[in-house]
Amino acid sequence: MTKKELEQLKAEGDAIVRGESVAARVVQYTEDADGNLVRGELEPEQERAHARRAWAAKNDVARLRHRLDLTQEAFAQRLCVSVSTLRKWETGAIVPSGAAAALLRIVAARPDVMEVLSEA
Repeated sequence: MTKKELEQLKAEGDAIVRGESVAARVVQYTEDADGNLVRGELEPEQERAHARRAWAAKNDVARLRHRLDLTQEAFAQRLCVSVSTLRKWETGAIVPSGAAAALLRIVAARPDVMEVLSEA
């Protein structure tokens, strides 16, 4: 593969990530309970919309919420904060600190924690 072809391939991949182009197939690998990788195909149009929203997210809190595919209301409820506080975090008006910042780092590293938080 030439350098020009490689650059073109990277540009096409970046356009897909930004939501400007649609991939023909979108594949996601997850881990099952036994630790085996499971391949699944996703709907390209849905992934395009999701990628566009995540690309537009202003900061790490907003990107995390988009990655988890949660509404502001659902994410705020699971974090035990008000929607107003979450919106301020997402716009950068205030920065999460203390326990909230620690919880966000945990959720970013281990998204499965959100399942436990939804039970609270």
